[in-house]
Amino acid sequence: MIKARAFLIQFISLICLIFLINGLLHPALSQSYIKKNFLYNKSLLSSSNSSTWRRIWEREPSIGEEIITDSSYNVYVIGRIYWPPEDLIFNIKYDEYGHEQWNTTWKFKNIAWGYNVAGLMVDTQQNIYNLINLYSLEDKSVLMKINNTGFSEWNQTFSGNADLIYIDKYDKVYVSGHIWDGTLDKGYIFLKKFDQNGISLWNNTFLVDDFHHISLGYPCAIMVDHLNQTFVAGVLHTYGFPGESTYFSFGNYNPAPFLYITVYNSSGNLISFHKWRIYDYYISKKMIFDIPCNFYVMGVDKSLSFNKLFKYNSSGELIFSTPDWEKDAIEDPSEFWKYIALDPSNNTYCSGTNFWTGIRNSELYIVKNDNEGNFEWDGAYNFFHDTHGGDIYIDSNFSIYLTGNNDEKTLTLKNPNLGNFSEDIFHNIDIGIIISTTVIFCIGGLIGIFFYIRFSRRSSNKTLKFD
Repeated sequence: MIKARAFLIQFISLICLIFLINGLLHPALSQSYIKKNFLYNKSLLSSSNSSTWRRIWEREPSIGEEIITDSSYNVYVIGRIYWPPEDLIFNIKYDEYGHEQWNTTWKFKNIAWGYNVAGLMVDTQQNIYNLINLYSLEDKSVLMKINNTGFSEWNQTFSGNADLIYIDKYDKVYVSGHIWDGTLDKGYIFLKKFDQNGISLWNNTFLVDDFHHISLGYPCAIMVDHLNQTFVAGVLHTYGFPGESTYFSFGNYNPAPFLYITVYNSSGNLISFHKWRIYDYYISKKMIFDIPCNFYVMGVDKSLSFNKLFKYNSSGELIFSTPDWEKDAIEDPSEFWKYIALDPSNNTYCSGTNFWTGIRNSELYIVKNDNEGNFEWDGAYNFFHDTHGGDIYIDSNFSIYLTGNNDEKTLTLKNPNLGNFSEDIFHNIDIGIIISTTVIFCIGGLIGIFFYIRFSRRSSNKTLKFD
């Protein structure tokens, strides 16, 4: 009877000890796995198109970085398998129902620091064009043409950092990027045009310093209009905001005292240049043109608190700027809008990744504004654990496509169901409840330790007697 009583007291004491440990770790544990809601149990938003699918490409670690469709609604994804020193570029083709047609990988020689995907386009014959930066002792870029069965037809290598690719209605290919000459401390912006066989038709390069002694610049958006004029827009900046001596950037954003737009004629000659101040905003490297050659800019205010979308015409005049957008769940600059897309009605879709505080989990999200800059909806998507957003694209049927990765495998989505943004427990549970619960657990644990030590000593002091 005494032994049973001692065992029961020790068992209760052990449970109290567990309560103590749980009480001490309670805030961290609750922050790790308790969420406001689970998005896969609560669908709030979706595309107007009913066709929905999700595909996971099993190669890991990999991430989809650009996505696009052709006129038959086949879906193309380009991304990276990032496992240095064996980094690879891959392409995947799905049909409109999400059935994989083929995939292929590419590796380049003499690369010291890996690759960067600069762009993906498809021509009228369903040929694919990859634009890739090669990081080595000298920055170079590669333009690749792949036929509709996944085999490479040709590639062209050139100096500089490629940023943009565009294909016009005649299947001519335009590439724009920037060059930094560290020896002379000067920056250049280039525009190249190729035919379908990779033959250069013309090349234009201008010195950024030619425009009011601004040394740094890079293009962010490109469009060819019905007159075969090429519009390129981007960012010009010095070494920080005006009046500040230090240059600071984070993630996908850089300080942007100036935006610019250039216009080239059909022969590649620069015929127009507009530059203007945007004031105290960090600007995303992703911009986009609409069909009338207005362009859209994603910015973050200088306090790193609010996202904003700007729309300018081809002369640099502001058409609208959206109200500040802020979500409680968005707490870090790396979470701000990163990618942008337009639908056929010129509604804008901005996307990014929301990282849940203190844990490994994350989700991708979309914010939609109408063609006048009015907010319509936002929503988040989480499939399982780590879901990182890549590119976003809207086809002519208003279907929404996203790529990225999930648990280090490439994720491709069509018209995903979206729910509320997820937040950690501290945004949703009263702090008094957390503190009181933790105190109760700790007191129970201390009592448990007291009884455990007391009865353990009493048991150890007993002597066994034999008759």
